[in-house]
Amino acid sequence: MAKIRRPYLLNGIQVWVTGESEQEVADKYADLKYAMTQTQQQHYYQPPVKKHNFKRFAQDNWQYISQTVSEGTNRDYKYYLDRDILPFFGKMDVEDIDWRSVQAFYDKLKHYSFSTVHKRKVVLSRILQIALGDGLISNDPTKDKRLTHTKKRVGRPVPDNDLYKQFLSDINSLEHAHERLYMALVGYTGLRRGEILALRWSDISFDKNNIRVTRAVNTRRTSEASPGLIKKPKTSSGIRTVPMIPALKQVLTSNKHKHDYIITDARTEEPLHTEARFNTMWRSIRRQINTGPYTSHSFRHAVCSTLLSSGVDVKTTQSILGHAQASTTLDIYAHAIPKNIAEAGLLFSGKLAI
Repeated sequence: MAKIRRPYLLNGIQVWVTGESEQEVADKYADLKYAMTQTQQQHYYQPPVKKHNFKRFAQDNWQYISQTVSEGTNRDYKYYLDRDILPFFGKMDVEDIDWRSVQAFYDKLKHYSFSTVHKRKVVLSRILQIALGDGLISNDPTKDKRLTHTKKRVGRPVPDNDLYKQFLSDINSLEHAHERLYMALVGYTGLRRGEILALRWSDISFDKNNIRVTRAVNTRRTSEASPGLIKKPKTSSGIRTVPMIPALKQVLTSNKHKHDYIITDARTEEPLHTEARFNTMWRSIRRQINTGPYTSHSFRHAVCSTLLSSGVDVKTTQSILGHAQASTTLDIYAHAIPKNIAEAGLLFSGKLAI
């Protein structure tokens, strides 16, 4: 008996099935089709992937971030998370965050400065790095080279020389001793706010006419229950000795008190180691003298401008201000250099005059 051979299509491919009868050919085709179907199912079937809500994942794993940074930095990170990151990514799943969603986040923050956006990026990346380590994602989308965000730098206003002198002359008119002490220190030394608030009387050498800076306190996002912690400056260059000129010495000696920290409110006998206490003092100062748009940090800039424009070399100015690099002194305080060619020419001519 002649064998029967029939053509069939399986997934678009023609196959020939041979048998002794039509029934045998049909059975063989059925077996072949079933075997192919099972193979395809085993090959293509993927079990459903369990996804992880970003907000819950961040909260569950926050301990692994907070334990690697200082208490102050942890407060800052938590603030960035709650204020900007969770409102944007909170309802998304970790697995669904890609470079496009990160770019959309950056675009939403385009009115912020580069520094502000970068701080949010650091926190977001640290969370996604944990997800990467857990195998939930294959890469950290915040590191994609296609991403762009604002390069805008926020420049602080700096008082000109005449306004700077006026502010210094107004110091003695302030009502409270801690206000006079603070403004004198910031105006005559250019110390950072946290460095001034951490100064003790033991840091002052009235014999050598200098101030030793070895500590700082971060008051941002602090409270009475959780005041700022005293710690060393971020870099070794922050530990330094700065000169105490006669005008500053006069303010310090005439306002000296019994308390350990120089900036201590005599009414409460408390140092200003919380954001609320400092803001209360600053508002009081602004009510009494016209500080205009200038912040406490503006006077740090003014000190640098005065030092450089008075002929103090960059390295010495860098040392007094506690910058880690001389380039920072020049880049941030470029306004201290003559602003136009004509002025530079006049200064050069003056140096050559006989």
